[in-house]
Amino acid sequence: MKKMEEKVRNQNRVTVWLVAAIIFAFLPSVARAEKCLKYEPEVVTLTGKIYWKTFAGFPNYESIEAGDHKDIVGILGLEHQVCVAAGPGDSDRFNETVDDISEIQLDPIWHDVPNWPKYGESFKSERVIVVGTLYTRNWGFEHTQILMDLRIIKFIEGEKTPAR
Repeated sequence: MKKMEEKVRNQNRVTVWLVAAIIFAFLPSVARAEKCLKYEPEVVTLTGKIYWKTFAGFPNYESIEAGDHKDIVGILGLEHQVCVAAGPGDSDRFNETVDDISEIQLDPIWHDVPNWPKYGESFKSERVIVVGTLYTRNWGFEHTQILMDLRIIKFIEGEKTPAR
């Protein structure tokens, strides 16, 4: 009888340690998700440097040299890397948690964004504060993993960015 009790006690200890290990393994990801930015409809404000970047565009989004058009887009280079977390009620099936984001493609198309220059023109300054909602890449013309549906852009006094 004593051997049986000792065996049950040992199994209980193993179970407790296993449960504790599983809990501690998931705690960092829960804490990280709480610190991450959220996808639309949550509005976020970010700061960084803005610049034009050229990518291969239509029809194949593979190579300008092979005949694809140039796709020139506004990019926000973030001052600090961020993560974006998909929530449990996230309605967009493409949204997933993404870590170590250093660049975000700015999408001014859906809103009449004051101060947004014509493509290729110089920006008023290099450093900016932008406000908008985040979404994930799911088409060929989206060139960074995370994009911002831009609503507001505020240029911070400083050196002008050259046209590209």
